[in-house]
Amino acid sequence: TLQAYHNSGFFLAIDSSAIVDSLEIKLVKFSNATAGLAYVNRGTVDNVNVKCDNLEADVGLVYRNEGTIRQSSFEGFFGGYGRFGPRGGGLVYINEGTISECYVNADVERDMPYVIAGFAVENHGTIENSFSVGDVLGMNDSAYSAVYLNTGVISKSYSVGKGYRAFAYKNQGTIENSYALKTRYF
Repeated sequence: TLQAYHNSGFFLAIDSSAIVDSLEIKLVKFSNATAGLAYVNRGTVDNVNVKCDNLEADVGLVYRNEGTIRQSSFEGFFGGYGRFGPRGGGLVYINEGTISECYVNADVERDMPYVIAGFAVENHGTIENSFSVGDVLGMNDSAYSAVYLNTGVISKSYSVGKGYRAFAYKNQGTIENSYALKTRYF
């Protein structure tokens, strides 16, 4: 069990001049947390992989990304609730930076009618060449295979697995050369 300040993973914040590179984190169980790596990233996260079979957190890697995340991943299972309750996303909750060549291989299950997504709940930045694989299961049509809200740019990305909604629920930005497979849960 990892005990961290504000239950934020290894870092509360990754500063704009910081680089976190070539790191693999294996968590046995992580409860009541915001993220496996950091609450906020303003710097560069490169080749960081978080694995956890029982993650009770809001997201797998970074809660709020304002910097760059590339060639990084989360693998495992989301169950229970994170620090901010039953909502959550796969890799990040809010993206305002750039995410490239990243993936999530995880099932996300929540038993409350709050927004959950396979990759990111909100994208206001750029997501490119990335994917999520796994089932995203929630209540009352609250589960989305990739993102809930997109006001940024998503390109060359995909989502595979069961979910109540398609790739993005609210798209107010640009989604190009991206797709979702098997997105309806029956």
